[in-house]
Amino acid sequence: MFLCCFCQVFWRPSIKMVGLMFLIVVFSTPSVPQQCSRAVRSIKGMYLSGHVMLNGSGADGVGDCLIDCSPHPRCKSINFRFKDLLCELNEADRHTHPWNYSFREGHTYSDYPFKVISPLRVVARDKL
Repeated sequence: MFLCCFCQVFWRPSIKMVGLMFLIVVFSTPSVPQQCSRAVRSIKGMYLSGHVMLNGSGADGVGDCLIDCSPHPRCKSINFRFKDLLCELNEADRHTHPWNYSFREGHTYSDYPFKVISPLRVVARDKL
């Protein structure tokens, strides 16, 4: 009898609390796979012409060039030339201007997958 009273008093509220905590965690946790669903991919030998908004030669690689793109709200993609480490920031991308996207030896093209809406919020471009 004491065990049954103990179970009714202490066990059932614990199950309810665990269930409530589970629901709170599930509904308050952002969906990480949706936030990271678009991978950054550089495409060797490709180039977007006619949309360069800024040139620079301080980048050591494609990753640095993408970092250079991040503070510029108009930057949508990059071209990178390996010979002299030239980084070109584009105000368009291969999706909006496919007719300007073509093969060019010694270059690599990459979309910039994020657009800054405010200093506090970064959103994947394909979610806008």
